[in-house]
Amino acid sequence: MKYRNRHHNAIQAKVAREGAAIEVRMVAIGLTEEEAFDLECERIRFWRNAGIDLANMTDGGDGKSGYTCSEATKQKMSDAAKERNKNPEYIEKLRVKTKQTWETNPLIRERVIESGRARRGIKRKPTSEETKIKIGLANKGKKRKPASVETRKKISVFHFGKRCPEGTRAKISVALKGRKHSEDRKQKLRDAWVVRVRKPKKEKPPRPIPVGPIDCLGRSKAGPMKNAKRVICLDDNMSFSSASEAANFYKVAKSAIIELCLGKRRRKTVGKKKFAYEGNL
Repeated sequence: MKYRNRHHNAIQAKVAREGAAIEVRMVAIGLTEEEAFDLECERIRFWRNAGIDLANMTDGGDGKSGYTCSEATKQKMSDAAKERNKNPEYIEKLRVKTKQTWETNPLIRERVIESGRARRGIKRKPTSEETKIKIGLANKGKKRKPASVETRKKISVFHFGKRCPEGTRAKISVALKGRKHSEDRKQKLRDAWVVRVRKPKKEKPPRPIPVGPIDCLGRSKAGPMKNAKRVICLDDNMSFSSASEAANFYKVAKSAIIELCLGKRRRKTVGKKKFAYEGNL
């Protein structure tokens, strides 16, 4: 009966004033912690559905699920947290305690890492412009402690090979445009560019050796392509398997014969001769 909330304490005081006693019933024994939490949630849900006004401030189980604070309480908690987080002693104690916990209990560290990975895969609701402005004003003028060399290396390894979206790249470009770097910064950029990790070039497959006759440039002369159309000269009625063959025979440009066969307006003849596709006659 100790360390209960104010509602439970008020009930105990009322029962004592009336000269009665509180009856305690054992619902179940020999349960695991998870089974006990599940049974607690089920019992609270059962009695609330029955219309009983319970002293429980939550839905039961591990944590504060179902607990609702008033706006005044929320504001008090917020103000207290802000003041606490400004205290450098508290920040140092929290850092040391967290480091000790991670070193002594690797399971907690793995859970934190896994939860972070899971959050990165969840599509969250986009931040409104009003919230972005508030965050910007709150962080303006703050001087942060520079990251250590080890932290910078971890960040570099994490982001290696990732590409930013087009919108983000455009914003970065606009922000960096016109910025002048110091000589030390320029030298660091030169050194980083020299020792950068380059992706190996893909080896191109060797060109196939042409089979059959070749021309003066070493190209294959295997005949017309499969989609070539037969061309006929309207002046002497000679037929050719392709425009290329007709161009080689009359010593004219192949492109000119194709333009004439396609009916280009500016092309009337080629080498004082007229040509056409056999299928268009």
